Amino acid sequence: MKYFALRGESNPKMIGVKNGVAQVEIDESLFENKKMYSSIRSFFDAFAYWEKTSFYPELDFQVEAARMLPHAKLTDFLSFKPFLISCPFMVNERIKSLLSKHNLQEHYYFPVRVFEKETLRDGNYYLFYSPMQDYDVIDFSKSTFFSGSTISGKQYFRFGDKDEFLKAMESNPLLTGEKLVLNRDFDKTLDLFNPRFGPVCISEKLKDALQTMDATGINVIDGVDPKIEVQVV
Repeated sequence: MKYFALRGESNPKMIGVKNGVAQVEIDESLFENKKMYSSIRSFFDAFAYWEKTSFYPELDFQVEAARMLPHAKLTDFLSFKPFLISCPFMVNERIKSLLSKHNLQEHYYFPVRVFEKETLRDGNYYLFYSPMQDYDVIDFSKSTFFSGSTISGKQYFRFGDKDEFLKAMESNPLLTGEKLVLNRDFDKTLDLFNPRFGPVCISEKLKDALQTMDATGINVIDGVDPKIEVQVV
């Protein structure tokens, strides 16, 4: 099975903004229910998230207000800020309908209302939440990890198993994957999954469907992604 990396569009001509990061910002000031905003930020906090015993959403979250940044364009996939762990993007009804016809790993949709300044622009978007795959689907003996960067220099590591990797993480928490090999426990029938490292990955079937519908706001990267390579054994 061949998989492709799904990354947000950064071309200003396509998304309207030049920051390369976000088209909309979840805006607390436009929330009527301030506790809802706090609950969203708390549940998807990148540090507290890993202390959870379950990644099942504790509430039926509703993003009451995502404010468009100046010059932003609305696309099928929307990039947003602030960062919410395991929530790679927002999608509109068109994408939600397409995804429903494919085999996705565990995932949830939470309604989003998009505002332009203080005026409701579109109430048919959803925050896409898909908990990351467990370490148990990774073949650590065949995967490659590194710390550092292309600029400062990379130091590469190989590990015999998950326990050896987690022990190394205690002293080097910035370890990340460069070549990720998934083992036989991984469900090869998935059309979309969220790996422990790197971007969301999609099957060729879903890639073709997105390209056929000319989905906007996203890039499908063919072949080896600049940051991570995913292989399934």
